[in-house]
Amino acid sequence: SYYDNIPLQRTESKAKALCQRSELTANSQKLLLVLVGIPARGKSFISAKLYSFLNWLGYKTRVFNVGQHRRAMSGDTKRATSQAAFFDTTNKSAKEQREAIAMEVLDQVIAWYASSERGEIAIFDATNSTLARRKAIRDRCPND
Repeated sequence: SYYDNIPLQRTESKAKALCQRSELTANSQKLLLVLVGIPARGKSFISAKLYSFLNWLGYKTRVFNVGQHRRAMSGDTKRATSQAAFFDTTNKSAKEQREAIAMEVLDQVIAWYASSERGEIAIFDATNSTLARRKAIRDRCPND
């Protein structure tokens, strides 16, 4: 039938992409896509589109959304952690909380890679707008 060749083509296509990826990266078994941008500019929309496309290609992909995690952790029914004061750069306590939550979600990414799910591509959906945050992400991720 017409559809008999599709799984084979998809497998060949994935194998070709993985070979190319392995040539370009030292360790191509895992890939972390870190989204960067100011709030409410479409990072979560893009992460959902990337997730759909990468899953369609056959990669084990998962989105790790820091904002959703923050709201779930705080039981944020009144959106207290969504108020402007929580994101004020001069509010040291809130900044420490934001960084801790982001690193907690990053630890979930690392654990997912090591889990029995054997994740391939993680999408880290957060603002990640400061150089310090991006450096912390690089430093925290193992190179293996």
